Amino acid sequence: MALLRSDFTRLLQQQLVDIFWENYTEVGSVWRSLFTEQSINTPYVERQSLLGMGDLVEKGENEPFSYDQPTVGWPILGSVKSFGKAMAFSRELYDDSQFLNLFGESVAQIAQNYDRTRDRYYAQFLNYGALTAGHRVFNATVPGVIVDPTGDFIYDGKPLFAGTAQAHPSLMSDRTFANYDTLDLTLENIQKVYTKMTVDNAYDEQGNKIVISPDTIVVPQELELEALALMNQEYIAQDATTGIGGASARRNPFYRKFRIIVWPHLTTADGWFMIQRGYGLRALIRQQPEIEVWEDPETKQMRASVYCRFGAYADSWRHMFANNIPQAIA
Repeated sequence: MALLRSDFTRLLQQQLVDIFWENYTEVGSVWRSLFTEQSINTPYVERQSLLGMGDLVEKGENEPFSYDQPTVGWPILGSVKSFGKAMAFSRELYDDSQFLNLFGESVAQIAQNYDRTRDRYYAQFLNYGALTAGHRVFNATVPGVIVDPTGDFIYDGKPLFAGTAQAHPSLMSDRTFANYDTLDLTLENIQKVYTKMTVDNAYDEQGNKIVISPDTIVVPQELELEALALMNQEYIAQDATTGIGGASARRNPFYRKFRIIVWPHLTTADGWFMIQRGYGLRALIRQQPEIEVWEDPETKQMRASVYCRFGAYADSWRHMFANNIPQAIA
């Protein structure tokens, strides 16, 4: 039985799929350490936070329950974006070249770039999170399907990292909260940010005290050595003449307390973040890379495309704090 052209393109497509996954690695992808991953089969997710369920109330024997009426909170939206890449080669070039030196090497390169693309995309949540005008990476609008009412901001209509002038509101109390400052990376400032997160900002939408436990400091490559030195400095000299470990030195309260994550795709050389990993940032995976191969009937070009869909959203600002990243695009 003769090999049909459709069989050829199908076999070629399968070869490219195999090459893609053989060359795909996740080495160096930082976003997986900071985002909670969620697979979905829809173009967006919509959540409604509920308020009104306070602490449990002591109930006496044969006494009725104390009832709370849940109150509607913030609507939280997240959507996926489409990403892809296509390539085309003339039929003559394809016929005169070896397969692995043509399509194969191109697909292998795309596989290596796939996770880098995702890492760069997710890094935008930190790079652009303090922009007072917002940023489109936070906009969950799906054209023709749903409109994000907060546009380029997170669910409460504020930047992810809001300073005192644009502080996060509380739905059921008069408190406002800031999780952005312009502090340099020092032990003294780490303590200030830690206190702001664990004391000043540790309240829920009802004004109830909650527990925030930051465990990670995220820095660009420019601050890597400085961050590691601070976390591995066991003693702090009381003055310039004492020296580390001297008689009047005190123990560093943050000695090896935080995990240091270096994210090469952060764009502010002196920007740094304190984060509680696993809280507040959600990565959405809608479609893994799909490879398609076809022949253009008019030009006889051999063409291939790689297509995938993913996205992200923030569902809590309380578990992160940013310093020194820009509030306006230069």
